[in-house]
Amino acid sequence: MEMHNPSPMRSIAHVVNLAPDNEATRKSYLHVAQPVTARSMSAARDRVAEPIDVELLAVRHRTETGPLPAGFRELKPIATYAWEHLPEISDPAIRRNFIRLGDVLGAAHEESDSEWLVYTNSDIGLQPHFYREIADRIRGGWDAFCINRQDLPKAWRGQTLDADHLETIWEAPGFAHRGIDCFVFRRELVPKLDLGDVFIGAPPVGLVLMQQIRKHARNFGWIKTGRHTFHLGSDRAWRQSMSSPYARANLRAAQGRFEPQRLQLPLGVRLWRRLRRSIGLNPTA
Repeated sequence: MEMHNPSPMRSIAHVVNLAPDNEATRKSYLHVAQPVTARSMSAARDRVAEPIDVELLAVRHRTETGPLPAGFRELKPIATYAWEHLPEISDPAIRRNFIRLGDVLGAAHEESDSEWLVYTNSDIGLQPHFYREIADRIRGGWDAFCINRQDLPKAWRGQTLDADHLETIWEAPGFAHRGIDCFVFRRELVPKLDLGDVFIGAPPVGLVLMQQIRKHARNFGWIKTGRHTFHLGSDRAWRQSMSSPYARANLRAAQGRFEPQRLQLPLGVRLWRRLRRSIGLNPTA
């Protein structure tokens, strides 16, 4: 891989779109996963043992209020939901309050002066070394990259895993996952990204962002295995969502902005996953 002279590390802004605690988000387990995400982000920032400024940013719709997790700065609220831009999902009978990805990244670009941006889904937690890892990759020459998560159990050793059990979560066994839900790139790339009305919450949002940052990067990287980020459980809700009106609307919004791509883990990892499942060793059940 071609390497470029890395610039000195200065600052990293990590932005998440925080969802409200309501019936819809509880069905997605966000009432448990999102507090874990916030707590793990703060803990990982506190463990950066070098002079790197890590800024934690939260963004939400202007109608969504309430206290933010400790240590987060709130960005200017988003004015509209995706359904206000996409008539096919505007029917009140099916309407869900998803936010456009471009609005989230645009807020971070406008209100932060950090050199680097990290975007993750709000149910993606961090291992304690996360920010040190991405700093190492940046210094190594990558200027944009993705990180695949591990799926961890919702309960382990008889204990339900939540924000009060972060140390236990960090030790729990997990499976590599092929989906894309963590992105690191220079903040200056944001105006170049063609995201249109693509919104958070339905496929192919991850593929669109990955291909867009790769298109504009000089030296793109992809970490497909390892313990860097995690997700509690493996309910595979995305499989059901592929035929939903939201997935269809997002796919139309993404047309011309990405190419369909089959995501694959390395062969050895896939074989190991199959073996473990065949003998009943599925830690995310």
